[in-house]
Amino acid sequence: VPGGLDAEEVLGLMGKIRHPVRLDDMIRFLDLSRRDKKPLENLLDALQAEGRVIRLRGGKWVEASQARIVTGVLSIQRSGAGFVTPDAVQDSPEDAPKPVDGDKRNRVQSRLQPDIFIHPGFLGDAWHGDRVEVALQPAPQHRGGKMRNPEGRIIRVLERRQKELAVHVTRNQTQRGVLCRPADPRLDFLLDVDVSALKAAPKIGELLLVTPEEKVEDGLWRGTARVSLGLEEDAMVQERLTKLNHEIPLDFPPNVLAEAAEQAQVQRSIDNILGMAAKRGDTEAEQEAYEE
Repeated sequence: VPGGLDAEEVLGLMGKIRHPVRLDDMIRFLDLSRRDKKPLENLLDALQAEGRVIRLRGGKWVEASQARIVTGVLSIQRSGAGFVTPDAVQDSPEDAPKPVDGDKRNRVQSRLQPDIFIHPGFLGDAWHGDRVEVALQPAPQHRGGKMRNPEGRIIRVLERRQKELAVHVTRNQTQRGVLCRPADPRLDFLLDVDVSALKAAPKIGELLLVTPEEKVEDGLWRGTARVSLGLEEDAMVQERLTKLNHEIPLDFPPNVLAEAAEQAQVQRSIDNILGMAAKRGDTEAEQEAYEE
């Protein structure tokens, strides 16, 4: 800890200042030397990982309780940047979302609030489709008389939407099994995947359906392969991959399949009746089909 400084002293200072503060200003307020700058920055990084402070654009820091917080769903673009669509405000105060884990921070929710731009460096551990908490950056500048989208930094993942991922095998020798990359280009990380449950060792380029687990380091997660989908060149595999990327279920429960089969049988009966009507050239059978 720099100069005998502890986390509570830093938080106490930020609580007294009550507005975003630069690192250099903190060094001056705390009467530290320039050589303490890096240790202080490391301490702030640790506090940010605990959710107690937030780093804003331009290198300013703010205590988490003072930040303006928005919750919403993240959509990542192919460029790597993201947009968070804020949760809709409720119709009455009683229905409004309660602070998460007793958090008393100022939440900003409005039906008219535009999507919040997230720079690729501010996505944190969030993935496409996740429900997240975002700390709003200072108000954006007007450009050419046009208001820009507000900008923010993701500080917490509230709900991980994707429970399973389709991944490509990129290397077949790791400590756990194989190294994989998600088939969805919006997910920019690797997975070290345990393949012990598969019937045969997967080949490079093979598609696996994986349950993601804990993060190992930046850009690397652990996962466990549930099933092999095969090689992507196969038409059936391409169909399953398209369904996965568009969140269409691969498997349906028995009651849904039974209902679909029943509807198909009804449609076949109607087609038969209409076919008979066409041959006879009368409308009686058509009326019968309509009543079906």
